[in-house]
Amino acid sequence: MNARTIETQVLIVGGGPIGLMGSLLLSRLGVRSLVVDLRGRTSTHPRSRLLDAPSVELMREVGVEQQVIDTGLGPDWTEYNRWFDSLAGREICRVPTPSFHSVRTDRSSSMPVMTAQDYVEAILFDKAQEDPNVDLRFDTTASALAQDDSGVTCTIRDNRSGRTTLVSAEFAVGADGLRSSTRAAIGTTLEADFMDVFFQDVIFEADFTMHTSDRQGGLLFIAHPMGAAVFQPLDGVRRWRCQIGGFDRSREMTAEFAEEWIRSALGADDPVPIEVRTMTEWQFQPGRAGRLGRGRIFLAGDAAHVFIPTGGLGNNTGFVGIRNLAWKLAFVLRGASPASLLETYDAEHQPVAEQRVAAGRRNAQLSGGIFRAFHEGGDTEAAARNCRQYGDYDGLIYGYELTSALCARDDAAAPEVDNTVCDYVPVVRSGRRAPNLWLDESWTRSVHDWNGQGYTAVLGAYVDPAPWQAAVDATAAPGFPIQVKQLPEVPSASPYDNGEIVLMRPDSIVADHWNAASIRAGEETVRLTRMLPTG
Repeated sequence: MNARTIETQVLIVGGGPIGLMGSLLLSRLGVRSLVVDLRGRTSTHPRSRLLDAPSVELMREVGVEQQVIDTGLGPDWTEYNRWFDSLAGREICRVPTPSFHSVRTDRSSSMPVMTAQDYVEAILFDKAQEDPNVDLRFDTTASALAQDDSGVTCTIRDNRSGRTTLVSAEFAVGADGLRSSTRAAIGTTLEADFMDVFFQDVIFEADFTMHTSDRQGGLLFIAHPMGAAVFQPLDGVRRWRCQIGGFDRSREMTAEFAEEWIRSALGADDPVPIEVRTMTEWQFQPGRAGRLGRGRIFLAGDAAHVFIPTGGLGNNTGFVGIRNLAWKLAFVLRGASPASLLETYDAEHQPVAEQRVAAGRRNAQLSGGIFRAFHEGGDTEAAARNCRQYGDYDGLIYGYELTSALCARDDAAAPEVDNTVCDYVPVVRSGRRAPNLWLDESWTRSVHDWNGQGYTAVLGAYVDPAPWQAAVDATAAPGFPIQVKQLPEVPSASPYDNGEIVLMRPDSIVADHWNAASIRAGEETVRLTRMLPTG
């Protein structure tokens, strides 16, 4: 029997990093959520290990950026990926990884952080646990998720007490991972290519300092005679992850066998202690759900798309998706926008996911090319140059372009680049991320710090703010979240123009932009409202 009914605004099934981030983003916009997770605690076996700069922007937005940075490896580890014949042996080649590198640049308000998922998840959990708008229910099973025109219902069971409760919500988000049960509730499946490629994922502790102190890298690939391996530092001291490929799957992968394999891949005679902590198997199965939402239920993270673990694209694409979805849910719940706004989530995010799934596949091929060149006596340096995009993909994470009714169409052609994955040209263009601009010489305040809670009309330094402030005030009066901000004067080389108005969405995407000289007096409100989802 259901003892009572819990009412909330958004039910989030899955309390991993994407579900937790969703709850925090919604809370910033005044929305209550209930997060349900089958696990008794947050992750102890980290599957993801990189937060790209846009993901760290989200950490900045919810107030945990420095905590996350403090868990990271730092720039000494993140400048290269390296390939060896053994960890203690000969270096075959190295590939620069500027999109991994933990240094601040002018491309983002944040820098990438190479850190373990369990560290990040624990930080987000603690932040959500202290948030009055977030109700966390771990060690809890969700079942019978259903919807009708008025809302969503779900039965949750506390696995410790056995008590069941009915949850009533206005919307639901399935962030419940690869084996998502939420997909069935919206009548879709994971359209994945189940490849015959398996890795054994091993978390272990060992002190490899004498072998890595002068050859650090975010990913340390090993061309092992028994099959490829990747060593991944988790704390830069003793905690490691190793992905073991090409092993005999008919043989049981015990901790003893994993230790033996790791020791052989180390390739050193010193008897360094190796302590295996956890293990899990990982099959390559890249793909996307057929749809990301129906009615009042939506998918995010691995429930929506699954990646080959090459380049840290999976978790970061999940953060892009939940950033896109959260503000739209909040605007609808607050009555600022019509429910049709939510239809743009699938239209905008599916192409982003598709492009990144393809990039992950390509990364696996390019990395394999280095191994093949090595084993066949080929040109490993040429193979390394071909592998550039594995850790150099700013075009992918900054230069994507959304197409929906929320973004005006630019008549001018997009900037031409040689490689759409690697190369990025900062430009103010509808459907693209607004370029970063530091607002002070110390690089502490950014244009992106204006995002998160509403639309922003960003005025160039020479634009008269009075008519735009009046237009925004009129638009905001019925309850639509929008503000005006003005840039300092910028040089001609800046992607921003001193005489331009840029309408920026809460997720940093440019909705539209106009030259102030082309707008007649009194036309400001019309220009704004034409691109705002006000209903």
